[in-house]
Amino acid sequence: MDIDQLAQSIRQKHRREISALHHELFGEDGTLSKQNIDNENRKTPRLGPLASLTDRFTKLTIVADMADLAYLEQNPALEGTCVTVSIAGHHRVMDSRVPVNIAEAKAWIRVVLGDKWAPHAYQQGTLSGVGGRATTMYFRLFLDAGYRPCPRPDQFGGQELVPADIGHTGQ
Repeated sequence: MDIDQLAQSIRQKHRREISALHHELFGEDGTLSKQNIDNENRKTPRLGPLASLTDRFTKLTIVADMADLAYLEQNPALEGTCVTVSIAGHHRVMDSRVPVNIAEAKAWIRVVLGDKWAPHAYQQGTLSGVGGRATTMYFRLFLDAGYRPCPRPDQFGGQELVPADIGHTGQ
């Protein structure tokens, strides 16, 4: 299945869980705001473990969080927000780490961030893996002070970040 088909299957299969994650991530009104980010009672949105759509032996855990760029980089001059989404794979029986299917991970990013923001996401280099393949994939979305997608700020750390190439075909 391609990213569009996987995203559609994810939306159908996990509609309630996704709605709850969006509520926790974006707040009651469904929009990201300073109040949502600074809310000390805010939970870190998490889904899973959920069965993978591409590998019957894999379960996935999806975690989303956001933070001010100034906080992340310990640079008060940085304005904006970073939304980070991680997708981890584990064997459904042995619970050992297993590689995550990249197409399925990108489909999850499209669903979690939405069609409007997902095309602006960056994929971070492999931070954990088995046999050179990522067992946890990280994606980042940078937002300016008005909570609009923006390119990765030049001052944002040295991590390997590349555009995730999660365009939407309109289907």
